[in-house]
Amino acid sequence: MRTQPPTGSRHIASLPARVALVVLLAIAIRGVVVSWASVDMARDFFRYTVERSFPTQVSRTVARVDAWLAAGRGQAELLAQDTRIARALRGGDPAAASAALTQAVEGPGIFEAVWVADASGEVRVAEGDIPIPASLPAEILSSGLHRLALPDRVLPLAGEPFRDSRGQTTGWLLGVYSEDALRRLLSGDSLPGVGRGYIT
Repeated sequence: MRTQPPTGSRHIASLPARVALVVLLAIAIRGVVVSWASVDMARDFFRYTVERSFPTQVSRTVARVDAWLAAGRGQAELLAQDTRIARALRGGDPAAASAALTQAVEGPGIFEAVWVADASGEVRVAEGDIPIPASLPAEILSSGLHRLALPDRVLPLAGEPFRDSRGQTTGWLLGVYSEDALRRLLSGDSLPGVGRGYIT
């Protein structure tokens, strides 16, 4: 005949289990509360950091790109004053002009290609890997920054005129900005003369 343990002893035997269960629940609840508070604080911190730093990062990137575009215009202006290139428009040696353009493309890392066109827009000398359009539109034959839409891409350009001794325009120098250099600037990298050491 099976005998039942006294009710009091069963109650006493289950008391440690109940205490342990209460302690574990308290620890679990505290961990959840602490984790929730930590995640909430981290979210607020990151939101504050992004809201504070994003405009600054954008303005610095814009400043770097502006400096890069200005450097390209300055380089185009210098090339338009290069007598070796100007002679090629007057029937001179195109090899000398090509050498000067090669230095411009391979040197500072601003231009991907450089075109030298006469006053009507016909390209006489070119350097770089970008195919030359069949005809250059009249709107890009002027001093300043331009964009040339091709079937597969849009080219940002810097244009500067060649002038004779009387100040008459005899042709145009068009520098095609490098897309690779632009990607590097947008990603935060620096270029020679244009970047973290140049724009702060």
